[in-house]
Amino acid sequence: MITLPPSRYGAATPDVRYGEGALAALRGCCRGRVAVFTDADLLRVDPVQDAIDSVEGAHAVLVWPHVAPNPTSASISRAAEVVAAWGPDTIVALGGGSVLDTAKATALLLAAGGRMEDHAGPRSGALQVLPIVAVPTTAGTGSELQSFALISREDGTKMACGHPAMMPSVVLLDPALPRTCPADVASAAWLDAVVHAVETAVCNVRTAASEACALAAARELAHGDPLLGAALAGAAIEASMLGAAHALGNPLTAGYHLPHGLAVALMAPHVVRFNAEAADYGPLAEALGTSDVARWLEDQLDARLVPRALADYEVHAADLPELARAAMEQWTGRFNPRPLDLRAVERLYAAALGA
Repeated sequence: MITLPPSRYGAATPDVRYGEGALAALRGCCRGRVAVFTDADLLRVDPVQDAIDSVEGAHAVLVWPHVAPNPTSASISRAAEVVAAWGPDTIVALGGGSVLDTAKATALLLAAGGRMEDHAGPRSGALQVLPIVAVPTTAGTGSELQSFALISREDGTKMACGHPAMMPSVVLLDPALPRTCPADVASAAWLDAVVHAVETAVCNVRTAASEACALAAARELAHGDPLLGAALAGAAIEASMLGAAHALGNPLTAGYHLPHGLAVALMAPHVVRFNAEAADYGPLAEALGTSDVARWLEDQLDARLVPRALADYEVHAADLPELARAAMEQWTGRFNPRPLDLRAVERLYAAALGA
């Protein structure tokens, strides 16, 4: 039994089914006509294709495999137009974070209309969104347990678009699926999930329940099942919020095309040290099995042979003022345990420049 903290946005708690073979339940979770969101590479993975074949044995199925990393508002509009014309009764998201976000965002547009820019930020009110069955294939974003989708504007900046009705109704967590991921994809996803646990454990809107969930996520990510850990970290985000590592990481993804998980992981050790005077990292350190969270994060990057200096990614000292301004516009920075200002953010980037 997985105990989840309540959503701070009022979303219903999904039916979570966890364990080896959970994917086999997919067919029974679908009703009527089924739109399956995935990506082309996953269609070559036997367990994924077998699951889709199983659903096709009982339902009319439309497969939408045109999901790219960092889905854009335009890509969501295109998906919504095609899927709406087909007329589904169930949405299935079978893939990584981009697939999950694309499926959830498309379901939102089918219900509410407009473009994703019309739905930026947390929204509320009556809305009939189709039931969503989420099946993550990477241990990363935890989007399967969130009522938000992260969508890119055409200039590369991110929008968090949310509504309680976007929460999946069923989540299938099958630990066998992430084992099919390429090593580089799995590594970046894991780093993302770890930073989710680190930030939610100390954010300034955490609750006892969300903190407990974040610590459980950290233990699983460090010592147990990464897929379960990533999902729990996603649930902790839904119940609380992130912090400065995400605020500083997002402009690196938008401006320098760093994968999201890598960008936030590069900034996380510096943010942890910055927060030390305002946040108690003791429980998190215990969950991770370390005495120094910032050093532990750096060790994870080193173990994966990931350069830790922003200079290695073509970031220059002259870029830092603009990066800092972009970071200050990010929503997640407001939830950091130590308040941010422009000068502090620029210093954090400077510390990471030659790390």
